[in-house]
Amino acid sequence: MPVVASRIGGIPEVVDEGQNGLLFRAGDADDLARSLARLLHEPGLLETLRGGIPPVRTIEEDVQIARGLYAAHAVTAPRKRLAAVVLNYRTPDDTLLAVRSLLASRRPFDDVIVVNNDSIESAREALGAVWPKIRYLHTGTNLGFSGGMNVGIRDALTRGADRVLLANSDVIVPPDCVERLEACLDATPGSGIAGPLVLARSDPGQVASLGISYAPFTGRMRHRGVGVRSATLERPAGRLVDAVSGCLMLVERKVFEAVGFFDEDYFFSFEDLDFCLKARRAGFATVLAGMATVYHEGGRSIGAASPRRLYFAARSHLLLAQRAEPSAGRFVVLRRVVSIVLLNLAHAARSSGGSLPARLGAVARGTRDYFAGRFGADADA
Repeated sequence: MPVVASRIGGIPEVVDEGQNGLLFRAGDADDLARSLARLLHEPGLLETLRGGIPPVRTIEEDVQIARGLYAAHAVTAPRKRLAAVVLNYRTPDDTLLAVRSLLASRRPFDDVIVVNNDSIESAREALGAVWPKIRYLHTGTNLGFSGGMNVGIRDALTRGADRVLLANSDVIVPPDCVERLEACLDATPGSGIAGPLVLARSDPGQVASLGISYAPFTGRMRHRGVGVRSATLERPAGRLVDAVSGCLMLVERKVFEAVGFFDEDYFFSFEDLDFCLKARRAGFATVLAGMATVYHEGGRSIGAASPRRLYFAARSHLLLAQRAEPSAGRFVVLRRVVSIVLLNLAHAARSSGGSLPARLGAVARGTRDYFAGRFGADADA
């Protein structure tokens, strides 16, 4: 028998409007009257509705359908536990902006961990507005980028994170960025690390990094796409790269379990490239998620024009080349060392900040300390 029923609850799952019955808005007498008037005045409507009634299911058929629903639900992968680690070093206002952007993510985080990588309490007061939503860890000293991040990574993994998002304090993360990074990881077989297109915060139309390339022959590393206008880009959905910028990278738990954490000898710079290359040697690819975007300022903690950046760059660049190919022959090593030192001297000559002698001296000190085996913090700073 065709029925006239309220469009409420589970009734519309059984009664198909115009197929085996009529539906009206619950509590609306006028809508009910219109449905009844159709039965009175539309020739053949009642027979059409009667003909549309499906056969009554047997108990066995109903059981099969119910089991199918449960089976379909069972194959859905559970949501992975996600943590974010934000590293602060004397940039409390930037750290607050970074944390706020993460809390606004469409993909919610299970933990947002702020590591204050400093001897002073520079961030606690600034983070007051978001304090209930974060975990706050204070190292008590500057452990460098590698050491500070490792503190947060260990905490995230101890709390059960399946994936960890590593973020500098000077990034702004759009709401769709993290879900796009996760989608790229899920869609790229064999991947373990994903990073976004990096745009400059001071000039959002300019590319700061489209992933990192590394040439073992010369030791040269480059951020791809630097200076390109983002409006002219054809963004790749997912592209395999040698590495992605450490300003924002999403890492699977299994990568940390296979290769360990960031190498703390670097202290500052090149640890992201080193980590991605180690992951690749362990069988995990790094992928650039071109549809994900992050805005990065750069240079806030150490100063964009500080000669100390050149010191760490020269020392870490040589260390990376050594560890990327530890079994290289003597001639190959010598050629690469010369190439790297010349590249860093040329970069120092073109850079701004400090005097030219100070910049060249920073490269010389970095080279000296590499050969002396002095790593970690800059002892002469």
